[in-house]
Amino acid sequence: MNKLLCEIIDRFVLRAAAVRMPRPTGADPHYDEALRLLESPDFFAEATPPPEMTFTGGKNFQFPSPVVTACPENNLVRGKILRCGKNWRKRPAVVLLHGWNDRWAYRYRFPSLARHFLRRGINSVMFELPYHYLRRPAAGGARNFISEDVGRTMQAAHQALAEVNSVVNWLSAQGCPRLSLAGYSLGGWLGGFVACYNPRLTCAVLITPVSRMDRMIDDAPFCEPIRQALIRKPMNLHPLNLASHKPKLPRSHLLVVQAEHDKFVPADTCDELWEAWGNPEMWTLPHGHITILASSSLMRRTGKWISQRLKIPDSSGEGFRSDQVLG
Repeated sequence: MNKLLCEIIDRFVLRAAAVRMPRPTGADPHYDEALRLLESPDFFAEATPPPEMTFTGGKNFQFPSPVVTACPENNLVRGKILRCGKNWRKRPAVVLLHGWNDRWAYRYRFPSLARHFLRRGINSVMFELPYHYLRRPAAGGARNFISEDVGRTMQAAHQALAEVNSVVNWLSAQGCPRLSLAGYSLGGWLGGFVACYNPRLTCAVLITPVSRMDRMIDDAPFCEPIRQALIRKPMNLHPLNLASHKPKLPRSHLLVVQAEHDKFVPADTCDELWEAWGNPEMWTLPHGHITILASSSLMRRTGKWISQRLKIPDSSGEGFRSDQVLG
């Protein structure tokens, strides 16, 4: 795609995101709570038990978050699952993780990708991350995943990791033989940590992951509230960088997708991650952070890559149909 167009779209979305963020108010940033949580041995939450899943009709489900916050709306996780007929538990599964405030991908791109996986005999699960969509409180200061309240932001990250791990562990407990993650941006960041700590994963795809959270906070316009809070009292953010951790997966079962014209996640941060993780497979595409998810060819290639690692034949001859999806 045209470099200039990619960069214009990224810059426009960056500015729009910054405008929508609330101005810093000087509220208590809860530094001590943030530090205690980050230094806790269970911050990455790989051992979170499977949730008590309730199916609410069709392919929709919900469950109480394993991390309880002060916002009741945020404590109920809602999602969708596309299952491969009555014997879905014998099929592998992929968990799809959306980006920050990326309603378009969650509502449209991910369901399309899930149907693609279904035709290959792979179950798909997606859910709303903390402080997103229906989980965002109707009023009050704590309405976003990122805020000047450093403690609450750290809690949101811990909560998201606990929920991803609980869903992975639920699929494993159901009997799904092989499991994968595919995450975009913020979802790629979360998926990277799960790949480092949860041994139940078979493979993972990280699309433009926020691999350097310290640089994102320093540079991104929409991170101004938390940036100002950390200027007043700096914290060591290196534990939030993916390169500070090591994946449990073999290099052949990790894929990092880099956007050449990315203005959110600079391409060199993906290069750093690639080197730190021992040179797993990496694709570099002529896209920006926003336009990359509009690439149908990327979605097809990603589906094929995951299918190969989950040992699913590259054909749809097994007869899985969308009308076999159970609710």
